[in-house]
Amino acid sequence: EKSMSKLTNLKEMHFINRKKPLSDQNFQLEIFDDGLVGYYQCIKVKTLKQFEYLLKEILLNEKKYQGFIYRGQADSNWKLESTFQRETKGKCVDPYSHYENFRQLARGKLAEQSLLQKTQESEYINELWAVGQHLGLKTPLLDWTTNLYVALFFAFEKEKKVKYRAVYRTHMEFFNVGGSYVSECFVPYADPIGRISAQQGLFITQTGIATLEDTMSTEKDHLKKVLCSTKFYIANTLRDEILAYLKHIGIRFETIYPDIQGAILEANDRLKKDIERAKSYPQG
Repeated sequence: EKSMSKLTNLKEMHFINRKKPLSDQNFQLEIFDDGLVGYYQCIKVKTLKQFEYLLKEILLNEKKYQGFIYRGQADSNWKLESTFQRETKGKCVDPYSHYENFRQLARGKLAEQSLLQKTQESEYINELWAVGQHLGLKTPLLDWTTNLYVALFFAFEKEKKVKYRAVYRTHMEFFNVGGSYVSECFVPYADPIGRISAQQGLFITQTGIATLEDTMSTEKDHLKKVLCSTKFYIANTLRDEILAYLKHIGIRFETIYPDIQGAILEANDRLKKDIERAKSYPQG
């Protein structure tokens, strides 16, 4: 797995308290073994009751302040950075040459050929990055969604040996969605395989994440910090319950990936369940 910094204060972090509203919780900042202190307000969720409480509280927040966006990560140790940034950190790798390789290789292979025009304009560059990101290309963009349940699905979909998964929350108003279309936070116009719509997806650029960090590190207003930079640590032991709940409300592989890949993931998932069930039948 990736060599990365580990949290040193996970044990000291508080569990969510079901007797208080979300904004009054006892949040803590992350401390990493490389000495860095995070800027996200963190709290842990360990029981199903705490998880249900969290869903209710987030719904109340959404009614009051529209515009939240969420990101699910399978490992709570990962920092908020794109795969491209995580893997090229400290190395002289130019994102533009990676982009240019993809642009040339994608000729004749993308429905939206107009995205492949030669350009220096970040608006078009981001569009092509966004399409690539959904097909598994390593890019400088981070996937977010306006739907909490979709973020939960991404946090929990793959089996993984971790203690906690993570769901991040921030607010769209926070980013420069700009007078110009080019912004730190954007919904692309092209969606060749239907995934962006299915996942209610949008993207934040690495510059957007840096802006968030700079502002939140010095922000004094507690409520604003809780609304714009919260990280929920959700225990991996809740995985089966959470995935069953998501399936119940219509969020599963085939809805999140509405292309052939989704059909394959869903078929494999059903096979796994059949195999598990078959174990409990007597042989003969």
